[in-house]
Amino acid sequence: MWHTKYEQKSVPFSITLDLKTINPLDRFEYLPRMNGRNGVILKGTVGYSADNNKWIPAGSFNWLQDNTAKTFQFKNHPSARFIRLSVTGAVNDYGSGREIYVFKVPGSESDAK
Repeated sequence: MWHTKYEQKSVPFSITLDLKTINPLDRFEYLPRMNGRNGVILKGTVGYSADNNKWIPAGSFNWLQDNTAKTFQFKNHPSARFIRLSVTGAVNDYGSGREIYVFKVPGSESDAK
């Protein structure tokens, strides 16, 4: 599990994922902390990038405050190396979670360029 600094407001904050290769993106899943409370990510936007400089908006999310897996589906399966979650709402203005899993389009190849 991870958590932002205690007793220090963290929202807004961002999480940037580097996939190390270019991939056609299907979705990602965020697993909140087990008790579904402090720091659970609730609201924000998602972007993707091939180079970590030019970011393309992919949409927004507004998730329930509980411990179930949260899914963000990429429309039209864009290809990217980087994914950024820009968090604008989280329980008590902290950030926490167990895992973030990224899924590429099933059967697709990764490009190491």
